[in-house]
Amino acid sequence: MSGFDGDQIFYSDQNLASSFNQASILDQKKYTHEEVAKKFKQFIRDWTSKNSYIYRDQLISNYHDGRYYLKVDLDDINNYDIKLGSLISEKPLEYHQDLERATKESLLSLMLNNTEVPDFQVQIVSDQNPKPLRELKSDVLGHLITVRGII
Repeated sequence: MSGFDGDQIFYSDQNLASSFNQASILDQKKYTHEEVAKKFKQFIRDWTSKNSYIYRDQLISNYHDGRYYLKVDLDDINNYDIKLGSLISEKPLEYHQDLERATKESLLSLMLNNTEVPDFQVQIVSDQNPKPLRELKSDVLGHLITVRGII
């Protein structure tokens, strides 16, 4: 069995670990505010689950019911465009107005008549593990996090 029992280790670094790294995604060219709004409008219009347009249908239904908000799952955004999801979770205050503007524009494009559309609130929900309040440090300042309880 000579040749098979050597003490050498061979490996191939294919940069797979770094290609899915959140930091490397954010280091790439960032979306402008217009690109964020455009991507989010496409997300609302195109995202499907079980042959149903979840967010498009929710937006129209909430409008007709007089509830002017849209609940969006962060995991769905990440699955649609991981760079967009990373920007929203890392800097939610910077991009939240763009999301709300894109939601209003999406509803205007979906409505057949040109009626006045009110502003919509975008509520981002997530199933990520909640952080205890005592563990919140300055490194999560300005980031989108999940906490348990009433805040």
